[in-house]
Amino acid sequence: MPACAASVCVSGVFDENLVRETASNLRQELGERPTCAFVFASHDYMDSLEDFVETLRLHAHIPEVFGCSGRGLIGSEVEQEEGSGFSVLLLSLPGTELMVREVAQEQVEEFSKGEDWRRWSGVAVNEVNSWIALINPLQLNIESWLAGWNQAYPGIPCLGGLASSGLQAEGIQVFHNEEVVTGGLLVGFSGQTRCVPLVSQGCRPIGEPYTITQVERNVIYQLGSKSAFDVLNTVITELTDEERAKARGNVFAGLAASEYLEDFKQGDFLVRNILGANPQTGEVVIGSLPRIGQTLQYQMRDRSSAELDMKIMLEKAKDQPAPLASLVFSCIGRGHSFLKTPLRCVGPGEQSGSASQRGLFL
Repeated sequence: MPACAASVCVSGVFDENLVRETASNLRQELGERPTCAFVFASHDYMDSLEDFVETLRLHAHIPEVFGCSGRGLIGSEVEQEEGSGFSVLLLSLPGTELMVREVAQEQVEEFSKGEDWRRWSGVAVNEVNSWIALINPLQLNIESWLAGWNQAYPGIPCLGGLASSGLQAEGIQVFHNEEVVTGGLLVGFSGQTRCVPLVSQGCRPIGEPYTITQVERNVIYQLGSKSAFDVLNTVITELTDEERAKARGNVFAGLAASEYLEDFKQGDFLVRNILGANPQTGEVVIGSLPRIGQTLQYQMRDRSSAELDMKIMLEKAKDQPAPLASLVFSCIGRGHSFLKTPLRCVGPGEQSGSASQRGLFL
């Protein structure tokens, strides 16, 4: 029995009849017994989460549903930045074992070593080849968790996304079947299925790299002998007028992924949001927990860099085995206003998706 996939993206508010019809169509399209489904829905679906997921599972015969809320939805050749709806990737994965764990902030605070995490999960390093994580960023310290998790499973890809909502903090939920997960949901794969990462950061370095010399948690005070704000201000001042116009809302902090490089270039950094900057104190606040001695270089997100990144990644992906399906995790910052590309959005009750879509299973 071969592995197979079917996907659909539906626009419209929750309607049990529509969900039932969608689930039945997906099951018929898949043609095999489902193993699991990844489900993403707009925040208003969270008010009917139990009925929504129960209907999907019942009529598509899905044993396991993993999902979260999202501000926007992506399907085959479809991107819906706003509005109500849901997107489903249904998978049949023979010869694959799934390991599902729900992680909470209490574990993050309790565990200090990789072996603590392995003991908690009950999964040895040689028993898993990849993880997919769906995280509620309001309930889990992501940086601390990921640092410990990477220690526990070195060299094993951990991919995924952060749940979001069109109502900011309201409506953000991660769910496993019909139940809301407090914190995050981890899905491990072993056997014949593995997840291959394909990441387009879409940012290019601007200015010069500096060593972090004073930092407190996520507040950076000094870069080399200068304040973090002064370096940021100089970098922006040295941009051309055209670049400065594009820089509004598109400047980030890049933390070197490796300190063993002589020259840093595009793709060598972990890109993190700048949450605030204070010219009086010289501090810059970022969405990460950097350390003293780490290299930082400011980054600017632009359309050409994003397209170049994706082309390079897709070219490298040609050497991989033929993919089964894809899971795409994106942010609203890369939508129509950024890429200037018209999006085809499904209308109410209209569906888009096909088991024949080809992409990397991320």
